[in-house]
Amino acid sequence: MSDLRSQRRLRKLWWVAIVLLALAVLPQVALYLAWEYSEWRGAQELARLRQAGAVLNVSELLPKLKPGEPNAAMVYEQAFAIEPAVVKETERGPKWDPAAVGPKLVAKDGEYFARLERAARLPTCLFIRDWDTDWNPHMPELAHFRAAGYALEAKAEVERRAGRLDEAVATSITSLRVADHCTQEPTLVSHLVAVAIQGFALRELPRVFSTGDPSPEACRALYDELDRRRRVEPFVTALRGDRANGLAIFRAVERSRKGIRLGDAVDPDDESDRITYSRSPIGRYIWSRDKRSYVDLTTRGIEAARRPYREAAEAMRAVDRTETGLRLAPMTAMLTPVYPRTLWIAYRPMALAGAAQIAAAAKSYKRTHGKYPASLEELAKDGWALPNDPFADQPYHYRLERQGLAVWSVGPDLTDNGATDYNPKIHHWDQPGYDHVFRCSR
Repeated sequence: MSDLRSQRRLRKLWWVAIVLLALAVLPQVALYLAWEYSEWRGAQELARLRQAGAVLNVSELLPKLKPGEPNAAMVYEQAFAIEPAVVKETERGPKWDPAAVGPKLVAKDGEYFARLERAARLPTCLFIRDWDTDWNPHMPELAHFRAAGYALEAKAEVERRAGRLDEAVATSITSLRVADHCTQEPTLVSHLVAVAIQGFALRELPRVFSTGDPSPEACRALYDELDRRRRVEPFVTALRGDRANGLAIFRAVERSRKGIRLGDAVDPDDESDRITYSRSPIGRYIWSRDKRSYVDLTTRGIEAARRPYREAAEAMRAVDRTETGLRLAPMTAMLTPVYPRTLWIAYRPMALAGAAQIAAAAKSYKRTHGKYPASLEELAKDGWALPNDPFADQPYHYRLERQGLAVWSVGPDLTDNGATDYNPKIHHWDQPGYDHVFRCSR
């Protein structure tokens, strides 16, 4: 009888052991299968994107130098080597004063400006680096580009104060071309630096136009140059490059068993600064889902950027809400930009460039007819192909103000606020109540 009880007890223990083993193993198997399925889904999505023509390597987005074509990057490097110290010291500070700094720059650093102008006239700018293996490339040229934007603004201010308005316009055109060369590096940070440089030029032009009337030839050259600044394609290319660079970061982390340190200003002994690709089933599954989320969100952001502003803004807000609601996707949260704000940053200089175009055409009209046109229709009859406001895809607003004029875009709220110019101290970028205004006083 005791032997029978012992056998029953033993069988129960065996069943308990089997159940415990199943409870321990089956979740691991399930997670492994889930990871395999997620990896397969991710590979299918990347294959679909490639088949649709999506670029998933940054190097494929870089400009191509023709045989024998000079590279503007080489000339820029010569200019950066003699960058004025006064720009290095003040360009990041809040007290930048182009009127105070400009005379020193123009008097002492003519060769620096000559090299910038020589580089800006070349079509292609390609800084050599291995984009496909260097997932976090160091781009020191961006700081120098930004400093060049400040310096060119100071030079234009000196020319304006001396009454050489055509030269001031030409210097602003050089600044716009330098910004163009920034956008040839297909990353979002390069695009943002280009937007800043373009902003320096668009900040100086109202001062130039308020001083007097440049020649019709200078106004036409500026008009044509600004016409190329109203395209959304550079912004889309920057987003595509950012997606490719993010995928390179995922691949780099996967190749490293110890993890890859993200960022430069980190403590090498602090393990919290280390992003590691986990080898456990649950870690692999979370990582795979993270990468799929990144591909999905960035692809949606790129597709949204190609739409008209109203649709793009709504689609990007949806992407932002999706990102905010994600759980267990740390890399996606770290690598994905705030799309609605990024869209506004891209559209604002486009809107101001179109307004500056109209102001340049009005200045040329004034030199020819002795007065400003009374309306945009009158200006169009004079042969100018006037741009539309990129925010609303409608004509800009225009009015005469005393001796000058104002041209404005309705901005992101798509509402005419009576030429109330955007002021970051008063307005929040995603709140209504302001326009993007180009104004000159005479």
